[in-house]
Amino acid sequence: MVLDGAENGAGVNLSEEMGGNQKCQRRRKYDEPQDTPARPLCAHRALLSGLFYNVAFTFIFRLCQVLTPGGAPIDSNHCLTLCILFREYLIPCRSPTASKGRCSLRRRPKVQIRRLDSLAALTLLAACPSSLAPHALDRAPAGAPATRLQGESMSPSLTYTSRVEIWSKSLKQDFAPDGDLDKRVWRNASWKKFDRDMSGKIRYPQAEVRVASLWTARYVYFAFRCRYVGLNVYEGEDAVKERWELWNRDVVEVFANPQPARVNHYYEFEVAPNNQWIDLEIDKDKTPFNDAKWDSGFEHATRVEASHHLWTCEMRIPVASMGVERLEPGAVWRVNFFRADGPGGDTQRRFMTWCTIPEGKSFHVPTRFGRLRFVP
Repeated sequence: MVLDGAENGAGVNLSEEMGGNQKCQRRRKYDEPQDTPARPLCAHRALLSGLFYNVAFTFIFRLCQVLTPGGAPIDSNHCLTLCILFREYLIPCRSPTASKGRCSLRRRPKVQIRRLDSLAALTLLAACPSSLAPHALDRAPAGAPATRLQGESMSPSLTYTSRVEIWSKSLKQDFAPDGDLDKRVWRNASWKKFDRDMSGKIRYPQAEVRVASLWTARYVYFAFRCRYVGLNVYEGEDAVKERWELWNRDVVEVFANPQPARVNHYYEFEVAPNNQWIDLEIDKDKTPFNDAKWDSGFEHATRVEASHHLWTCEMRIPVASMGVERLEPGAVWRVNFFRADGPGGDTQRRFMTWCTIPEGKSFHVPTRFGRLRFVP
């Protein structure tokens, strides 16, 4: 049986293309006039199957987004586009022709794909999530130059690859830091724990760190509770003055980026157990990348409980110093928390991070910053 209406004006052998005795059926509503054109049933099947594949593949891709190792983001709009293309070009479908009551297979020039293992195609796409478009918020500004982080090459489009998140809860009233973390304000805070090295492979339970955050419209607060074996600090120095290279001793550090779209631009705050401090503005697109002249005016206080081998730290940072007029609920920053601990050189000391850095060479890898979400 040969049907007309195929592309190029050529006939199509329906028995060959549709597998033998399959026929297109027509149906009419009982109240339709006799001169109303009938709609082929295969058009409905094509529409329903298209919707099924689009919904199914979108769901599976979203599942892959959650289960993807390393936290590589997958854009949902891109997923839907891939599903539509997959349905349109890789899965054969029947479409109505101009001829009344007839339908034909859609023929494509040169190559006609009859069958494809959808599971295999899905596996290939899911195995390469990095090829999909990242979230717009996590992308560097257009035209941003390629940079190098501690000798490691960076791509022109920097993308955040960490999904870890900490909540900063709002306060009704500001307070001055005094290092006491038993205050009522910290009891309901969302605390996070970390005790692994930068690579995430080695644990240091004897140097466990707990960190939390609070906020008001004008300030963001951070608290650290640190276990220790012995303290390594600069002795006999004035803690009021900023201390360059404080990171060569025991410190806790906050790297905060209130403008996540500017991946390479963020701020660094460090405090030692004896309350020595330093704050820096970081811009990885400049040389040198750290500006020690910048002064945030942040306040800080520490306490040491020698009997429990524990030291604590509170920081209060004015958000205006980082270009933020006022904080609002729902705002999201990018941050990472660090701890340097122990005596000796870098090969002997413990360097721990909240968001792991697989390279394990430097704290200054902003693409590994997690999320700081400000909640009511």
